[in-house]
Amino acid sequence: MRRSALLLATAVVVAACGSGPVATTTSSTTTTTTAPPVTTTAAPVEPIPFAALAIDTAAVTGLPDGPSLTAGFGRRLGIAHDDLAGGIVYEELADEVWQVWLLEAGRRDPVAIGVPGARLGDVDFLADRPVTAVLWTDDALLLQTVKGGAPDVLVRSDLALPDDPISGISIGGSLLGVATVADECHDVTILSSGGDPVGEPFGLCAAVPPRLTPDGSLVVHLEVGASTRVVFVDTGTGEEVARHQVPTGVVGFTADVGAAVVAVPDAVLRVSVAGTTERLDWDPVGNPVVATALRAPLVVSDLASLGGTEFPTDCSARELAAPEPVSGLSPAADRTRTVIIGAARNCDFYGLATVPSGNFSGPVDLADTLIRAELDGIPLMADLVRTLELPFATETATSGASFIWPSVAGIDTEVGDADWEALEALYNEERIEEWRSGRAPFDGMSVWITEDGQWIGLGGVAPDG
Repeated sequence: MRRSALLLATAVVVAACGSGPVATTTSSTTTTTTAPPVTTTAAPVEPIPFAALAIDTAAVTGLPDGPSLTAGFGRRLGIAHDDLAGGIVYEELADEVWQVWLLEAGRRDPVAIGVPGARLGDVDFLADRPVTAVLWTDDALLLQTVKGGAPDVLVRSDLALPDDPISGISIGGSLLGVATVADECHDVTILSSGGDPVGEPFGLCAAVPPRLTPDGSLVVHLEVGASTRVVFVDTGTGEEVARHQVPTGVVGFTADVGAAVVAVPDAVLRVSVAGTTERLDWDPVGNPVVATALRAPLVVSDLASLGGTEFPTDCSARELAAPEPVSGLSPAADRTRTVIIGAARNCDFYGLATVPSGNFSGPVDLADTLIRAELDGIPLMADLVRTLELPFATETATSGASFIWPSVAGIDTEVGDADWEALEALYNEERIEEWRSGRAPFDGMSVWITEDGQWIGLGGVAPDG
């Protein structure tokens, strides 16, 4: 797994070259000036490319070319922002408790900021404050100066917020956009930096928490229906400014200057109010979470770490020979089987965890389950490869066919002597005889792949599997 430093990332805002209007971003506002004519003979400066931090459950990646900083075994990332000074502010879940961390420019180790259990909302200049991280708990909003000190606390009961749980906070100049969620319907309330209400709450019913643009002029939210659209709303009037279609399967988004930054499973998109879309491809290590726009180059030490215990680079499947091809599978199912086997033999725990489909029935955190088992001496990676070498069953339903390994796990499959004998590659004779005689139901490892190549099930590996 890659854990070297992020490459220096470039700034986000795309500036024009030569003369003409140029957007100049300050801490809280965006003004338009006129650039002087170019009078030198030097080659023109290229526009600064769009760049972002892409975050998945296991790693933070500086796009487009930077390697990953991984969270380490037993930890899961939420969201991350740059600190406008070359570092990263991010939230991480460990032992069921969220903590916000600062990895400063050039430093190896992060330091905790805020309070344990608080969630990270946004990082930016807020009114006349220095760079501030806005966090929240169940009963308070926290304004935490990134460089240290105790946070300023806005008590929830003193604020004009709905009773619904908070789902996110964003900074827009001197404003705070507090998203709340009820029945999967995200709305937003605008507050001043002191916690006073600004206008009426926006009843948006957005698919994910709405965000304020950095200057506070727009509320950006996501509509999901027959198609998925990014919608821009004027903060002052509540009137819709623009809407643009984006790919389905959005995993999260944030707001940039006059734009939305949208994370989908295979790319990060910057969609402007005018409808221009810039695309960055990314290859997530774990399940995608969200991406945030970079506003300053990152300066991260080659030895930097996000913390946590290093996960194993070896596993029980490393020395297994490549299985022989099998016949009878659909091409898509055969490809998925090959991908699963390849990831297991490469001991790519997080790569393997990206293969299951959205309706996967198995461990909630597949990578964590596999890593814990391997560290405990349970060869689940080898068992997975060997299971996919066993005879399989074909089950047909109204939604299409599925392939189940081993064949004895099939529901309507007629099982013969060869099917039971094949299990001797993984299980002892006593256990096989219990299943065969009916004294116990089959509770060994099972793998389910649909005809169209969706990995939908992994059983027998954990209590919730």
